[in-house]
Amino acid sequence: MNPTNVTSAKESSSISLSEEASNPGGSSTPSGSITIKHQTSGEVLLTAEMPSRGFFNFNGNTIKQGDFSLMNLPVAQFARAQLMGSLFRQTSLPGACFIEAELSQCDFWGAALNRADLRYANLAKAQLVGADLREADLTDADLRGADLTDAKLGNTRFQDCQFDETTKWPTGVEAGKQTGPWKASFDGAGRQRAAEGTFQAGERIGKWSFWYPNGSLEREGTYQAGQPDDQWTWWHPNGKKALQGTYREGLKQGEWIAWHREGAKHLQGSFKQGKPDGLWQWWNTEGKPLAKGTFEEGGREGTWTYFHSTGQVALTGTMVNGRLQGKWDQYNPAGQLQQSTAF
Repeated sequence: MNPTNVTSAKESSSISLSEEASNPGGSSTPSGSITIKHQTSGEVLLTAEMPSRGFFNFNGNTIKQGDFSLMNLPVAQFARAQLMGSLFRQTSLPGACFIEAELSQCDFWGAALNRADLRYANLAKAQLVGADLREADLTDADLRGADLTDAKLGNTRFQDCQFDETTKWPTGVEAGKQTGPWKASFDGAGRQRAAEGTFQAGERIGKWSFWYPNGSLEREGTYQAGQPDDQWTWWHPNGKKALQGTYREGLKQGEWIAWHREGAKHLQGSFKQGKPDGLWQWWNTEGKPLAKGTFEEGGREGTWTYFHSTGQVALTGTMVNGRLQGKWDQYNPAGQLQQSTAF
């Protein structure tokens, strides 16, 4: 797991906009046309008009050492673009796509890259100082020599990133492994919390809590060395308990119980080292039985019975190694035997 965020100061921007954004760091919709100039010579590299779909498309373009500073470019598309050495200082890029983009030595100082897609991007020696990378995806990105000092992280994905001893990480991140308290939000700004917990050397430890977008608790439990451990509880969006059980070293263990959204019990059974074991039972929303039977080593064994919605037996027979075995009897809702089948 490796984080990325960096930006470093450079000379003043030489960008011109036909309609300058009123809130460069905000999320207002860009409009009009933009002109991208070379950051030192002032040569015009590209002029783009805002298309009807509402975002700029630079996919596959080559814009080396261009100046995008202070622009407002939400959900702009830069997939596979060649942008090495370009300036994006304080540029607003929430939700932008940089998949496989060449961003080596680019300067993203203070840029808003929340929810940006940076998978497989080359960010070697990029400056991401103070950049907002909350909910950004940097899976398989190259961060060797990148500077992420003071970058804002939260629910940021860094799986399989490349980094080296010259990569500079934000506070709480050591050698690509996050450590310390961690919070994530649905809005990327901390107003609508999504998850909260603690990392130690890149692994989840201690109590973790997760919420639905409506603000109600979705699940809560503890981690040990990155694996769920001890009791975990889930809730339905309406606040009623949905599921409860225990983990041991990441595997389900002991009794687990689930409830319907309305509160009636839905199922009850046990696990042994992550596999269903012993008697399991299911009920409908009215509390009437749906099915019951036993498991051994995760497979159905012995007598299994299934019920009509009225609670009357519908089907019963024997399972061996998870397969139907012997005689199975089928009944109608009135309890009368309809047929028997041999397996």
